[in-house]
Amino acid sequence: MIKLLLNMAGDFYADCTAEALERTGNFRVEKRAATDAETLELHLREFPADVLLLGVSPVRGYTAEDRMPLIHAARRKLPRSRIVLFLDERISPEQTERVKQFRQARMVDGFLYASNSLNYLVDTLETI
Repeated sequence: MIKLLLNMAGDFYADCTAEALERTGNFRVEKRAATDAETLELHLREFPADVLLLGVSPVRGYTAEDRMPLIHAARRKLPRSRIVLFLDERISPEQTERVKQFRQARMVDGFLYASNSLNYLVDTLETI
């Protein structure tokens, strides 16, 4: 069972994503709101996740730059956890480029677009 901590803006999409992942039987998902590193570290202490799925969107607190301190906190708290960014297509090309730079610098283990199919999301998360 893969323990996944889900942190993204918008309850509706978070709920749908969590439910779809849990339905596979391979994931135990905890949805937690955190836009600051301290809160995320607390959540990771309570739920040491194998995978951290962080949403990136144009919403304040969820931009690529806003996620950087959370990425560093997760690496400090659970260095073996995998960090995957989940991109909302509404983000700017500059934000998308920033996420690609995070991946190239190996700050994160991967990124996915929200428009990917559920099967692709599941398969990718299972193999990261």
